[in-house]
Amino acid sequence: MPKPISPFNLKILDLTSQRTARMGQVTALDYFEGSTKSFDDEGLFSIEIFGNVGTEDRDNKFGFINIKIDVIHPFILKNVLSLRGLYQEIITGRAFVTWDDEEKDFAVSDAVNGDTGYHFFLKHWRKIVFKKTSSRLRDQKIEMVEKYKDISLTSNVVVIPAGLRDLTVDETGRIKESEINGLYRALIAISNTISNTGIRDVSVMDTTRVSLQNTFNKIYEFFYALISGKGGFAQNRYASRNIFYGTRNVITAATASIDNLDDEHAPNCNSTIAGFHQVLYALQPYVRHYILKNYSSHVFSSRDTHSRLINKTTLRSEMVEVPSEIIDKWTTTSGIDKIIKIYGDKRRRARPVIIEDHYFALVYQDKKYFKVFFDIDEFPKDSELDPKKIRPITYVELLYLSGFAQWNKFPATVTRYPVAGSGSIYGSMLYVRTTVKAHRLRQLGDDWKPLEGNENLA
Repeated sequence: MPKPISPFNLKILDLTSQRTARMGQVTALDYFEGSTKSFDDEGLFSIEIFGNVGTEDRDNKFGFINIKIDVIHPFILKNVLSLRGLYQEIITGRAFVTWDDEEKDFAVSDAVNGDTGYHFFLKHWRKIVFKKTSSRLRDQKIEMVEKYKDISLTSNVVVIPAGLRDLTVDETGRIKESEINGLYRALIAISNTISNTGIRDVSVMDTTRVSLQNTFNKIYEFFYALISGKGGFAQNRYASRNIFYGTRNVITAATASIDNLDDEHAPNCNSTIAGFHQVLYALQPYVRHYILKNYSSHVFSSRDTHSRLINKTTLRSEMVEVPSEIIDKWTTTSGIDKIIKIYGDKRRRARPVIIEDHYFALVYQDKKYFKVFFDIDEFPKDSELDPKKIRPITYVELLYLSGFAQWNKFPATVTRYPVAGSGSIYGSMLYVRTTVKAHRLRQLGDDWKPLEGNENLA
C-alpha cells in the first residue's frame, strides 16, 4: 500500500538582514552584460549570486530583490482582504475612511473628512481588531493574521535558484524562459523608480507601492499554483496562474470524465477544456457584442435615459429613468468590460442583476428547458410550464447565456505549462466546461416551445 502524503505546515518567511546577508541581491534588469552572452553579475542569472551553470549551487542558492519600501506578505494580505472588502478599497485609493479608536477599525468617510491609500492603511492596520463571527473559517483567518502581524511587512522578496528557472534555447535559436523571470524583472523595474536616498513622504509612493504589491502577489500565486493548483489539482504536476487584482487561469481544474463516448457534445481529441472565466477574457470582443445584442438592446433606449426594467413585485416591465452612467455601463465597451469583471468576484456571480431596484431580466428554468425574457406577461398562462420556476437572471447566467451557442465554436492557440518546447503550444477548439456540476437544458423559443438543434442546448 502506498504511503499517504502527510500534511505539512507553511510559515511566513521573515527576510531579516541577517538572513539576506548570505544571499546575493539582484538589481539588474539585463540578463547579459551588454551584447555579450555572459550573465550580468547582478542579474537574475548571475553566476556570482547563483553559482556556475551545471553545478549544485545553481539549483540551491537563493537571491533576493530589495524593493526599498515595505509591502504586506501576499498570503497575509489575501486573508486580510477577505475579512473586509473595504480594506482593498482603501489600499487602492478608491474609498475614503477615518480611523475609529472605539471600534478599532476603519469607518467609511468622504474625501473632505477622510483619508485613503496604502500608506494610511499601514499606519493603522496593526491596530485593527478583527470582529469574530460564528464562522469557524473566519476565526481561523483572524488567528493566522494576528499570529504573523508583526512580521507581515517586508521590503525583500526571495528569488529562487537560477537552475530552477534557467534560460533555454529552442531549435530556432530563440531564448525561452519561465514566466517567473518576467515577474521578477517587473519587480526590479518598479523598485528602480524609488530613490535609494530615502523618501521623506512615503504617502506619495502609494501608486508605486500598490504596483509592487500586485507584482509580489503574482509571484506568490505562481508558486502557490505549483504546489496546490485549484483544489489540489497541481500537487503532482505544474500549473501557472495570475489572479490577484486580475484573473487569468492557464489551467482549470475541471473534470474531463465523459459518461458517453458517443455523445456529440462531449470533448474530443481536437478539444481543449477551458474554464468560462478564461473564455470570457479570451473572447471579450464577442462577449461585448452578445451582451449588447441579446440584452442591452431590449432594455436601454438610444434616445433618452428611460429604460425598460422589471418591477420586483409584479415582474412586469416598466419604463424607468436611470442615470446616464448606468446606460454607459450597459451600452459602451468600457462599461461592459466592468460587467465581465464581475464574474471574477465569486460573491456576486450568483446574485440577481438589479438596476435601480428593478430586475434586469427574468429566467425560466426547469429540469429540461430554459428561457430568458423581459416581462411576466410573456409567460403563457395556459401552458403546462410551472410559473414557480421563474426568477431574476443572475450575473453568471447573463454572461454565459449571452452567447452560449457560440462558446465551443472558437479555435484557440493553447499554451500548456510548463513550456517544454514548441509542442507545448498547439491549436485546438475551445470546449467550455464549468468546475461545478451543470445541467444540459434546451432553449424555449418565442412561442415557448422547445427549439430544435444543437445550438439551442445550454
